Amino acid sequence: MTYPPYMYGSASRPKDWEVASSIGDAERDLHSEFGEEVDDRWDDWEEEEAEAQCPFCPERVSPPTAAFEHCRTAHNFDFKLVRKTLGLDFYGSIRLINYVRTKSKEGTILDGNAVISDGKKASWIKDDAYLVPVLEDDALLY
Repeated sequence: MTYPPYMYGSASRPKDWEVASSIGDAERDLHSEFGEEVDDRWDDWEEEEAEAQCPFCPERVSPPTAAFEHCRTAHNFDFKLVRKTLGLDFYGSIRLINYVRTKSKEGTILDGNAVISDGKKASWIKDDAYLVPVLEDDALLY
């Protein structure tokens, strides 16, 4: 079997600086070929502000994390406290959000303290049906 000469330390092996230099040359050529337009192409890019709908009312809040503060002040439901007290992981948090959304759509008004007092014995905590989003593209779940 024949090996390339650079595997034996031959002088034909490219030096690291030669490889880096050729990459730099290619990059420079690319920029000079397209001019300054290459760097300015994305200057007009604007990120869309994500909004989240409150689980209790039609209010839309931006950024989505502000929806939890809205729920705490407007609806007396502290998602962070419920999540921390019940020791919910990522999936438990998703179940909680979808559980609250489902109950709100049914007309049930939930109280954070009642959810906490139900604790880990509550059926929704292990129910995988609450892993399915109630709202399509629900920003609270991301």
